[in-house]
Amino acid sequence: MSYEELKKIHQQVNEECERTKSELERIKESDAQSRAAYIKLHQEHNRLRQRMNESHITQCQVNDLKEENCRLTERLKVLTEDRESVKQALKSEKEELQMKLSNQKNQLGEEIQVLQSDKSELERKLHHLQSKVDIREEDLRKIETTLKEVNVALVEERERCLTRS
Repeated sequence: MSYEELKKIHQQVNEECERTKSELERIKESDAQSRAAYIKLHQEHNRLRQRMNESHITQCQVNDLKEENCRLTERLKVLTEDRESVKQALKSEKEELQMKLSNQKNQLGEEIQVLQSDKSELERKLHHLQSKVDIREEDLRKIETTLKEVNVALVEERERCLTRS
């Protein structure tokens, strides 16, 4: 796998992380709103209980307050369940994302090791080829020197032949 492919996978992992972070933030906001509604309902529930305890409340008002209290209690129960559901969903998603990230890190680590091994092998081959090139260059220098010597000898021989004739 090439460096560019690894880089692309790494970028995809980062994008997935960013999307997950956004989703977690959205869920956290929802959880915070649920908590605020829960606190508000709880305060209203307490306020209604206090009003019920006041002596001048008529029986009719007491019944109305009991009904409202029941509705608020039921709503509080639903919000509590929703909150627990959101907590569990966040926990599951976090575990899943951590597992995915760990797997991708392991995969990238293995691919990096393979690339490093390939790099070492290529460096070894390059060194071997460079040695061969160095030997060939030395051979070429020797041949060049020999050719010069032969040319000098040929010129001298030609001059001797010319002077004899």
